[in-house]
This record gives sequence, structure tokens and C-alpha cells, in this order.
Amino acid sequence: AEAERWLTPLVDSSDRQIAARASAALGLIRADAGDHDRAIVLLTDAARVLPGNSGARAEFYAGESFAAMGRTDAARARYRLAKAKAVDPQLKRAID
Repeated sequence: AEAERWLTPLVDSSDRQIAARASAALGLIRADAGDHDRAIVLLTDAARVLPGNSGARAEFYAGESFAAMGRTDAARARYRLAKAKAVDPQLKRAID
């Protein structure tokens, strides 16, 4: 709850990187709480802005939320996007 209180205002930051990082963090918190609909919105918003491995992780966790909701086609699509964005070979293997 404390982290959400601090991160939520940052989602509206004029600095796109700060807003995206806050969205990604909040997305993970919402996913952990079982609020997968909100997690997907936050994580996909973050993935549009974050480059490389950070964007790949946001895509991957959006995929995990889709999978948790039983939306396997959408999950696979996010996993493909995550793998395409990943720069680190170790991360690419972990996504597989």
C-alpha cells in the first residue's frame, strides 16, 4: 500500500521514463494482488515506452497476467513481444 501511494502520482509524470517505470512497478504490484486487468494496462503502457530488457520484462509480466486470466493467445503474443525486445541473451532464454 505504501509503495502504491508513492508510485501512483508518478504514473502521470511528464518524464515518460519515470511514468513508465512507475507503471511497470504498479503493474507488478497489481498482478501480485490478483488485479490482472489493471496490471495488464499498467504493464503494457510501460512496455510501449521502456526500451530493451526493461520493456521486455514489462511485456513478459503482462503476458503472465493474461495467462493467469486464461487468455493464452494474448499471453503468447506478449511473450513474443518480450523476446523480441530483450537484449540480454539470458533474459531471452528465460522468456522461452
